[in-house]
Amino acid sequence: MIIAILILAFVIYKKRKDAESRFKLNIAKIEMKALRAQMNPHFIFNALQSIQTFLIQHKDDEANTYLIKFSKLMRMVLENSQHAEITLENEIATLKLYMALESIRLKFPFTYDFQIESAINIESDLIPPLILQPIVENSIWHGLQYKNDPGHIMIKMLLEQGSMVIIVEDNGIGRSGQKNWNNPLMENKESLGTKLTAERLKILNETHGTPTSFKIEDLYDIDGRPTGTKAILKLPHFS
Repeated sequence: MIIAILILAFVIYKKRKDAESRFKLNIAKIEMKALRAQMNPHFIFNALQSIQTFLIQHKDDEANTYLIKFSKLMRMVLENSQHAEITLENEIATLKLYMALESIRLKFPFTYDFQIESAINIESDLIPPLILQPIVENSIWHGLQYKNDPGHIMIKMLLEQGSMVIIVEDNGIGRSGQKNWNNPLMENKESLGTKLTAERLKILNETHGTPTSFKIEDLYDIDGRPTGTKAILKLPHFS
C-alpha cells in the first residue's frame, strides 16, 4: 500500500514538473519572439537614417540604389524573423546585403570576409535570425564609421566543444577611440543592440540548457594604440 502511494505521488510530481517545464518553455518562446520583433524596428530606424542622409545631401541616385537594396533586405529580415532558427546560409546572405548597404553609406567603403570552418555546414546548421546583425552594426557604427581610410570586418565561424563560436573582428577606432567623439546617440544605439542580444542569449541558454556567451575585446597595436574590436559569440550548435 505504501509503495503504491509513493509511486502515485512520484507520478503526480513528475507530471507537475513536466507541465512546469512546458509552461516555462512556452513563455521563453514568447519572450524570444518578442525580442526578435524588437530587432526589426531597431534595424529599420538605422537604415532609414541612412536613406535620409542621402536625400539631405541631394544624392538621389545613391538614395534610389540604397532603397532598392533596403527593400530586398527588409523582405529577408521580415521572413527570417518569423522563425526561431534559420540556416547559416540565410543569415550570411542577410548579413552580406546589410554590410553592402552600410558600405554605400560610409565615406570610405569597407570590405568584409567570412572564414567558415569546414566542419560547419551553412546549408543545414541553424542560428537564431538576426543574432549577428547588432554585432556587425556595432563594428560599423562605432568603429569603421569614424576611420579616415577603408575599414575591414572579418567574420569567423568555428565549432568548439559542441558549440558554435562566431568571431566578428574589425579594424575600427576601438571603444577607447569612440570616447573622443562623445556622441550619446551612438551610445544608446549600441546599448540597445547589445542588450537585446544579451537577452536573447539568456533565453537560448534557458530553453536549450547549453551555455551561451558574448563578449567584446579591445584590440591594440604594440604601442598600445587601439586597432579595433573583437566580438566573440558562443551559441549552441543546431543542425
